[in-house]
Amino acid sequence: TCARGAERLCPGGGGAVNSGRPRFRAVIFDLDGTLTDTTPGIIEAVSIALAAVGACTPPPDQVRPLIGLPLEQMFRQLLPLDSAPTTVDACITAYRSYYDRAILPHTRLFPGVLLALERCRAAGLRLAVATSKRTRLAEQALAITGARHYFDLVIGNDRVRQPKPHPEMVRLILTALQVLPQQALLAGDAVHDIAMGRAAGLVTCGVATGAADMATLREAGADHVVTNL
Repeated sequence: TCARGAERLCPGGGGAVNSGRPRFRAVIFDLDGTLTDTTPGIIEAVSIALAAVGACTPPPDQVRPLIGLPLEQMFRQLLPLDSAPTTVDACITAYRSYYDRAILPHTRLFPGVLLALERCRAAGLRLAVATSKRTRLAEQALAITGARHYFDLVIGNDRVRQPKPHPEMVRLILTALQVLPQQALLAGDAVHDIAMGRAAGLVTCGVATGAADMATLREAGADHVVTNL
C-alpha cells in the first residue's frame, strides 16, 4: 500500500501525471518529526520545563501526541488542571531557554529528507513549511540542517491568529504561493497536521516518523501514510 501511495504522490510517477503535468504544484511540510528528527529533543525540553516549576514529568508517550500543538496548549494539558497561567508561562519560558540552548544547535534532518526535497524541486514543485514553532526558530533550524534554500516560504505559529489544527496557516501559504487547495499536498507526522490539511481541502500524507504511528495517522483521515519521506 505504501509503495502504491508513494507512486501516486511522486511528481514524475505515472500515477501522478496527466498529459505530462504533475497533479500537485506545491507541498507543505510540517517541521518537527516530519523533516527534522527533533521528537526526542522536544520531549527532553518539556521534561526540563515541567521540572523547573516543580511539576511531575510525564512519560514520553504522554508528550509525543501533543507535539505540534502550540506550547501553551501542550503545557496546559500536561500541568494539573488548577495550574495558574503564570505557571504555564514559566514552563514556556523554561522550555524555550533550554531548547534554544541545548537542542536547536543539534537539529538534524531525517535520512532521505534532502533527497526527497531535491526531487520535489527538480519536479518544479513549490515547497513550504507550516510549523507550530516560531518562524525565526524554524528558519534557524532549517539553516542549521542546510535545507532552508529548498523552501519558498516558512510560516510559524507567530504568523497566524489561529494555530494548528486550524487551517489558517495552510491558507496563508496557499495565498502566498498562488496555489489552489486541490493543487497542494500536506505532509506531517501528527494528527494535528492531518486535521489542518483536511480542513484546508488538501490531500494529506501522514509520515510515521514522529508524533503518531501509521495506524493513528490513518484513523486521523490521512489520504496516504508512509513510513518515511
